[in-house]
Amino acid sequence: MESFWENVRAKRISLGLSQEDLAKKIGLHQTGVSYFESGKSRRTDRELMERIARVLDTTVEELEGKPEIKMTHFPEEIQRWLEGEECKQYIAEAYSKYINDKMKSLP
Repeated sequence: MESFWENVRAKRISLGLSQEDLAKKIGLHQTGVSYFESGKSRRTDRELMERIARVLDTTVEELEGKPEIKMTHFPEEIQRWLEGEECKQYIAEAYSKYINDKMKSLP
C-alpha cells in the first residue's frame, strides 16, 4: 500500500490540495490522511481508495501504480470509426455530460 499513498500524496500536491482539503472531501480527519501518507497506518479499504481516486480525478489502479494498458493497433473498422464524425460527436456529447456533472457537484 506504500506506493498507493505515495501516489496519493503526489497527486494531491499536484492538484494544490492540502491534507485537510483531501480529508474533508473523503470523510476523514486530517490526521488520518497524514498517518496514511506517512506509512504509520496500513488500513485501507477499497471504498476509501475509490473515494480518494474520485476526489483526485483518477483511478485506484493509477494510484496503485499499475501500468496503463494502451492499444496501439486497432482493427481497420474501429480505426475508421475513431476517425469519423460519429466518434467525434460521441466524444463531444460525453465530454459535455462530464462537465455538466462536475458543475453540479461544485459547492
